[in-house]
Amino acid sequence: MSGLYVIMILVTIVWTILGGILYFISSNWEDRGTFGDMFGSVNVLFSGLAFAAILYTIHLQKQDLDIQREVQKIQIEDIKTQALATAKSAEQLEAQQRLMNFQICQDTVLNLIEVRKKMNNDLKIRGLNSAFTGTVEITGVAAVYQHYSQLTQQGEDVNDDSFFARYFRIYFYTLQFIEESDLTEKQKNILADINRIETSDIELDIIKENFIEEYLEIDRNLLIWSGLIE
Repeated sequence: MSGLYVIMILVTIVWTILGGILYFISSNWEDRGTFGDMFGSVNVLFSGLAFAAILYTIHLQKQDLDIQREVQKIQIEDIKTQALATAKSAEQLEAQQRLMNFQICQDTVLNLIEVRKKMNNDLKIRGLNSAFTGTVEITGVAAVYQHYSQLTQQGEDVNDDSFFARYFRIYFYTLQFIEESDLTEKQKNILADINRIETSDIELDIIKENFIEEYLEIDRNLLIWSGLIE
């Protein structure tokens, strides 16, 4: 654009000089007029230069707009890239949070299982030895079964027994905790399987015999959910 201005200035200077030369060379105004008509084309030249300047300006503006559009495209791509990176980070954080939740729930379930095992080991019952020649102290699952057998033989309600009342509360709280945890179904099933594996067949039979019909419906539903009964 600056080159165009230089050309216009040079043409103006030349036109002025030629006019001055004509004025001083010829004293005849008729000759001056005739010679001056020769410069009528200069007006056309200036008009053309002005029009060219307008076209050149439009061209530059178009280039600026093209550059702006390219910059906007780059900015949009950067925004998309950042959005994808943010979404990926959010997914990773969510996966880490799910894993952390699962680990916390797993630790809680394992602790509850240990509480049940400790109850079994703390239970001490006198029973016959293997030779049926005397009595010995029985602990663990065997003591649970012996205690349950004594209660049923005496016609007592197992749910009224302090040991089994606490045992059942812990067991069903474990199931309820798993079922209500903020976990995926797959994770819940894993914890339910762990709880079932850590429960002996004797314990499962006692639980099913005493909670299918006699206890709260929510506990029966938990047994169904955990796969212990159909």
